[in-house]
Amino acid sequence: MSIDSNYLLAGGMDGSHHVLDLSSFSVLQSFQDHKKYVVRARWSPDGTSYATASYDKSVCFYKSEQDKGEFRLQRRLEFAQNVEALDFTKDSKTLIVAVREDNYLNFVDLSSFNINRRNMNKNQDDHVSFSALDISVSPSGAHLLVATDRDRLIVYSILDESLKMMKNLWGARNDIYSQPRACWDISGKYVYSTSQDNKIYVWDVVSQKVVSKLHAHSALVRDIDHHLHENIICSGSYDRSICLWKESNNPTSPDI
Repeated sequence: MSIDSNYLLAGGMDGSHHVLDLSSFSVLQSFQDHKKYVVRARWSPDGTSYATASYDKSVCFYKSEQDKGEFRLQRRLEFAQNVEALDFTKDSKTLIVAVREDNYLNFVDLSSFNINRRNMNKNQDDHVSFSALDISVSPSGAHLLVATDRDRLIVYSILDESLKMMKNLWGARNDIYSQPRACWDISGKYVYSTSQDNKIYVWDVVSQKVVSKLHAHSALVRDIDHHLHENIICSGSYDRSICLWKESNNPTSPDI
């Protein structure tokens, strides 16, 4: 959903995606620029652009034409492996792209489309010990949350030209066959992640400890996200249900 909550992006299994107008519940634009399943569609924080990622190993970047009120494809970027995740920095000037079986994250300068590859390994070697399957920029814009396929979430500092590993969050179960999803709460103090035991795990970022486990779904939780401005979490599951969690006074134990 766009920052002003007026538009929604929907990706398809056939490689298509659509821009929907939520005020009229109509399809404004449709695109067929990918050849395979669109796994991610993400709005920029300023709402003027968005990006899509696909298992055809590409990312497409779209920008609005202010005089026409429509979006147009600006650039298609090709990668060596399947693209699993993407997110924008808070200033909307950089797109971060995560690719399977790669120990680097790709920081794309959206003015020049130059790519700065940053090593996720603490020792800066080129051993691929995990894949980044989901990424999320923190509310402050200073940190990046990476959900991996090795039962671990990692918090990096992204303020300088390198990636500095700050925190390791253990406890959830997500192996090489998983598709974990993770997000921050609006304060940036807590992190939420899906797990293969059908629960949502909550960590205190500073202590790196699991402080709560949310259990309402009877099957794998497919996705989770936090409201941009309110203390509300939404989770969707293969049990065919959607749960809304309100954080009330305690972000570690929200009410369903």
